[in-house]
Amino acid sequence: MYDREGNIRWLLNLEGIHPGFVSPVERLENGNILMEVGPHIVEYDMMGYKQKEVALPAGYHAHHDVIRLPNGNYVVAVDKTGSTVIHNGVSVNSVEDFFIEINGNSGALVEEWDIRAILDVERDTLVKVNGGTISGDWFHMNAIEYSKSDDCFIVSGRNQAVIKVGRNNELKWILAPHIGWGNAGVDGSGHDTKPFLLTAVDAQGNDYPSDVQDGLVSDPSFDWTWGQHAPLILPSGNIMFFDNGFNRNFVAGSYSRAVEYEINEQTKKVKQVFTYGESRGSETFSPIISDVDYLPQTGNILFAPGVKLVPGSPSNSKIIELSYPSGTVVFEGTMTFKNVRGTGGGFGKFDLTYRAERLSLYPVSYTHLTLPTIYSV
Repeated sequence: MYDREGNIRWLLNLEGIHPGFVSPVERLENGNILMEVGPHIVEYDMMGYKQKEVALPAGYHAHHDVIRLPNGNYVVAVDKTGSTVIHNGVSVNSVEDFFIEINGNSGALVEEWDIRAILDVERDTLVKVNGGTISGDWFHMNAIEYSKSDDCFIVSGRNQAVIKVGRNNELKWILAPHIGWGNAGVDGSGHDTKPFLLTAVDAQGNDYPSDVQDGLVSDPSFDWTWGQHAPLILPSGNIMFFDNGFNRNFVAGSYSRAVEYEINEQTKKVKQVFTYGESRGSETFSPIISDVDYLPQTGNILFAPGVKLVPGSPSNSKIIELSYPSGTVVFEGTMTFKNVRGTGGGFGKFDLTYRAERLSLYPVSYTHLTLPTIYSV
């Protein structure tokens, strides 16, 4: 955690305690730090003492995201042992296409959601740019947001779309370019996914032309998300994302942005109402990871590109606080990475900021005090 002057105010060192990838690191209302570590969900207090450790049911491995529901249970993005999909007639092991709810104390399985059953596992329109191919990581779930108003989930799949999923694994809608969608199911024998696609409309409610719907071009007032992360339901009910710009318009991306959409679930229409980042170009372009948050204390937006890879020089990440809805920058911090032990090649072999939060230095019980502004990475 660092403050507005760049002073480091707090550090939790997990090396040697939880080797490997740990994510996300976020603070709960009780002041504890929540994270997932392979087959476990753990909570630490701000003094570094473990307060809880819950094992996942056998056959599941956590990755990318965990959230705590109002009832105290955890919802976790998982790999499921033995999961497969059919690609070009061949069965391949699949990853990152399930999420589960577990009891917050015992870890017992409460419910399982299977994305293979509701989406087209062979859709390759986004990943085949520059010669890429679809694989077992066909969906690449990277975030889950709980919709308390209707007990549903907003799920981000970097390689496909943002989707809304009901309690009984029913597909509600798909937020994505319209190209390439076929039948759902492990082997493509399920329902047609096209009727679930949201249609993009302008401020007057008029449909955009087909090339915008298909994602071939962007309109000045609308674009889809591309390889997005961090879905966030705003107090208005609108949804905000970190739009990475990964393969934007099916070519190499050049910028990332924070983007807000208004979705009408009855008409299956989507309208863009706020965006920031286009004018920053490559300066804030992060094709992977990253975060966006709403700050209830001020109504501001936190825009956090997680890694800018700079050829020939150290990479960096940024935390940018924006007034909303003007998009005026009120704070900007840059972390320049040393990559002391990184090899520079492949995910996990260079420094990055997976997510970022604006926090009080002290737990909730101390927030009656006058506190410094802290940014956590």
